[in-house]
Amino acid sequence: DDAGISSRQNDLYVDGTPVQIGPKGSYTPPMDAVQEFSVQQNSVDAEYGHSAGGVLSVGMKSGTNEFHGTAYYFGRNPALNAAVNSITHEPSTSRNHIWGGTLGNPIIKRKLFAFTSYEQWKMNEPLNNFFTLPTDLERTVNFSQSLNAIGGLQTIFDPWSTQVNPATGAASRTAFPGNIIPASKLDPTAVRFMKDIWGPNNPGDGLMGLQNFKKTFPMRTKYINFSERVDWNPKDTWRIFGRFSQVNTDLTPERYSGSVAQRDANGGVMNNRNFAADAVWIKDSRTVFSFRFGYASLSDNYDSPPSEIS
Repeated sequence: DDAGISSRQNDLYVDGTPVQIGPKGSYTPPMDAVQEFSVQQNSVDAEYGHSAGGVLSVGMKSGTNEFHGTAYYFGRNPALNAAVNSITHEPSTSRNHIWGGTLGNPIIKRKLFAFTSYEQWKMNEPLNNFFTLPTDLERTVNFSQSLNAIGGLQTIFDPWSTQVNPATGAASRTAFPGNIIPASKLDPTAVRFMKDIWGPNNPGDGLMGLQNFKKTFPMRTKYINFSERVDWNPKDTWRIFGRFSQVNTDLTPERYSGSVAQRDANGGVMNNRNFAADAVWIKDSRTVFSFRFGYASLSDNYDSPPSEIS
């Protein structure tokens, strides 16, 4: 929060244009692409009309008459990670690769310049899932070895055998012989669906064999941040620039079951675009005209297309 205002009422400006940050993020430049920034806790000027609270203004770098740039890499490898639990010493399987760079250069010296920035992330974060799945015997609708919590048989009753006692109003059903459901009683849709349900990978917990499928799988994050800015100084009294920036983010959990019946485990696609242009004309020592244009868009799709059911 800033000056007592919630985050949704603050705003972020990049090169003098708002990028529509609010309940969800919009374009944010890499650190090496930032020339300067300022924080204003209470802004009342009309140019900050998108904010009822504080304003963070970020100015991005531009090219110069000389070539200049940076390159960087940050890595995290499971072989070098500290244990996530000091008691069990369970290893951390997080794996991160973050790299990028910037390049500023002249196109026409003293007239036309370019500045490019690029950053990419590839991150794997471990997630856990637990399911109770039908055993090989239960998949054949044979429940003769399916036990309840106290070791008794989980009796399967025929729903079509329901009888109601007129005197007491109590209902009763007849158990299937041998606790096996006859093939004639099976729903064709359920039979087809069971072909796509994967099997257990462990005996399960307790007499009921609960959570007989336990899997640790990675959530893969791919993030690409690209920005290109061009500055043009046609005259000493004119300064013009244009910039295009974009971020593409794809969160894709591993489809660990090998089945089309498994849906995305909360993946997502978050993309944004940002355009900015500015022209400053110095008419004389007392008059300056400034023309500015900005555009920002954000697309946030909760589902990850690579993980959708086909």
